[in-house]
Amino acid sequence: MESITRRTMIAGAGAAVVAAAVPVALAEEAGWEPAWANEADILVVGAGGAGLAAGITACDEELGSVLVLEFAPEEESGGNTRVSGQLMFIPDTPEDAIKYQVNLNGPYAVDEALLAAWAENLCENLEWFDNLGADLQEATSCNPEFPDIEGSEGCRTYLHEGVTGKQHLWEFLTEVASDYELPIEYNARAVELVRNPATGEVAGVLTADGRAFKAKKGVILACGGWENDPDLMNTYYTCGYPDMAPAGTPYNMGDGLKMAQSVGADLWHMNNFSLANLGAKVSSSSPCVSFPNWSTKDYIYVGPNAKRYCYEETASLNKHGKRMFDGVYVSQHVPMPLYAVLGSTAFETAPLFPPYPYLWTDLIGPKDAEDNQGYVDAGLIVKADTARELAEKIGLDPDAFEETVERYNAFCAAGKDEDYGRGTDYYGNFGGMVGGSGGSSKEERVVVPAFDLVPLEPPFYAFRQYISILNSQGGPKRSATGEVLDTKGQPIPRLFAAGELGCVYSYQYNGGGNVSEAISSGRLAARSCAALDAWC
Repeated sequence: MESITRRTMIAGAGAAVVAAAVPVALAEEAGWEPAWANEADILVVGAGGAGLAAGITACDEELGSVLVLEFAPEEESGGNTRVSGQLMFIPDTPEDAIKYQVNLNGPYAVDEALLAAWAENLCENLEWFDNLGADLQEATSCNPEFPDIEGSEGCRTYLHEGVTGKQHLWEFLTEVASDYELPIEYNARAVELVRNPATGEVAGVLTADGRAFKAKKGVILACGGWENDPDLMNTYYTCGYPDMAPAGTPYNMGDGLKMAQSVGADLWHMNNFSLANLGAKVSSSSPCVSFPNWSTKDYIYVGPNAKRYCYEETASLNKHGKRMFDGVYVSQHVPMPLYAVLGSTAFETAPLFPPYPYLWTDLIGPKDAEDNQGYVDAGLIVKADTARELAEKIGLDPDAFEETVERYNAFCAAGKDEDYGRGTDYYGNFGGMVGGSGGSSKEERVVVPAFDLVPLEPPFYAFRQYISILNSQGGPKRSATGEVLDTKGQPIPRLFAAGELGCVYSYQYNGGGNVSEAISSGRLAARSCAALDAWC
């Protein structure tokens, strides 16, 4: 069969549906190889940061033919790399990287050989991007995200041309991929691995439309996590689901995890994830959330008991779901369902959901409205003339809710929040929250000026708040060369993983770390896969 080129890839896209892979039990009688629609030495599943890095590396270093299969259509591709802050975490030395990461991982151990390979390749990202013509500039404002953790002094964060968000780094990667004529087939959802039953080797993949793609040297799973699969979310994130919603791509459906499991992969970090702020649904057709903007202060958060639960200005899930208290990051309890309740001033003053430079809903996905009233008309924001009516509409106890509103308004009249010290209490002013210094002790934190207490006046408004998940962290275990390991710690022949799928992050995640690991692990997997002899 001819080698893969952009021309032959396009031609192959129109191939007829082929037969599904034969079950292993019948392999000896019927033959296990399907009718291949196309082939390459290296088959990459996913066209996000990890997949593009793997493909570019294969092209740049002439490691053999390569083909990338992407679930999403081209206009919605890119995975979570595309809808990220575009930050790249790159330590000065591998030793700095390891020291910092060991402390970030806390109780979750990572194999020393894997951690060493991760650190070395992470540091090489700077040179790799430089060779491709990128202009990586140090982002000193987030350098690093956890300055109080040992090992942080040697850690850096970079931005391409100094630009955060706006798909900027991802656009650079796609330009490079285009220059190298990296073959990418879109609308090609890989759902099953083809495996030689005699040798146990992974030989290719099947797509959802029944086509089979041969991988002569190996398959690289770079197709992200499972934030959008309700069954997997409910299995592993029982602490928060269904009150969790993705802020990133809706195409992370757990396909890579399921495929790896089907061939006996061992799993790790499965109940760990990265969180962002509290978010709200801005589209009835998308599972993804956007982040509310509070330019005025006449709002409160209420839980299922119709009562406030915190100092509202500190309610966002900073530090990826954890808060610092006396130098220690601890999980924050968020009662669910959680509602943001607004007065007329907050609703009328400014857009509640302005564009953010790094969210799916703002860069790619649909929004139901362009202004606050539009969200009321779409049913995503509930409006009522009285507090009692609002409570009835959102399913809260009317008496308790009326009492909450009256109590809060009384605090506003008195100029003092006796429940949570809004604007005055230390809890509301510690580092990293609302202008604080981010230091590791009370003495190092900046106390910000008190917020005005603005009463809630009718008409009243409310919308559901969700814990916005950036990405899942777990997946198949990897070797130091990127191979997927089985439950006995042995490599599954010709199967590799990269990116968020089974990444090294397990407890606390440093901003820009996922993108940088996606790039480094994609490069590593491509080189390791290319080093194998073809099975056919």
